[in-house]
Amino acid sequence: NSEYGGFNDRNYEGDYHQRKHAMPIKPHIKQIEDFIAEVRKECDENKKTSGILKGDLNVLGHKGKEKCNELTKLIMEDLHNLEKEFKRTVQSDRTEIDFFKQQLHGLNQDKIKIKQSSISLDTRLKQCETDVGMGFAG
Repeated sequence: NSEYGGFNDRNYEGDYHQRKHAMPIKPHIKQIEDFIAEVRKECDENKKTSGILKGDLNVLGHKGKEKCNELTKLIMEDLHNLEKEFKRTVQSDRTEIDFFKQQLHGLNQDKIKIKQSSISLDTRLKQCETDVGMGFAG
């Protein structure tokens, strides 16, 4: 008898031996081992696939960065060319404005001369009218 009392009285050992032969443990263990082997195989395949995907990701990242740098360079070149063209246009406009200012100044000078001539001619005309008028009157 065990200290728990009645262990052998229940024929537990006998039931265990009967169950031992009745339970399909070996096929079950074989299934578990096969399942573990399959899981390991899938893990190895997943590791390989993961490595390939990491490599692809690195390649795509590198190509993306190259393309981004290439586009950035093209945009910067276009901006530089646009800036140069803008500066040329501004300089051309300034030159043209200066030319127009000179033309305007010359035209204003001509206008002043014409006004002065007009005043002089008016004065002379009045003088002539006075002289002629006096000559007819006298």
